[in-house]
Amino acid sequence: MKHHCHAVRCETPCAPRFLMCPKHWAMVPRHLQAEVYRHFNPKQCSADPDRPLPTKDWFTAADAAIEAVAVKEGYRRRKKVELTQEDRDRAARELGFD
Repeated sequence: MKHHCHAVRCETPCAPRFLMCPKHWAMVPRHLQAEVYRHFNPKQCSADPDRPLPTKDWFTAADAAIEAVAVKEGYRRRKKVELTQEDRDRAARELGFD
């Protein structure tokens, strides 16, 4: 089974370590990109049957990124993404926007 972009209605193939194709990833706000990266474990994409599953935090960040793209493309109404100020501050620091 091939992995594909998780943006709504996109079936562009991409490596399992990527949540989305480059076009859609570029549409994800930087603070959400930082959250996805922060909670990503490269081993979760391994072919090893004993690989770790993605964490709840990763799923939350991934869902927020997917939702943000869906809103931009008009598939959803704007929905407030719930991130704490601590999450925003941490993401800003990690991206060098402090």
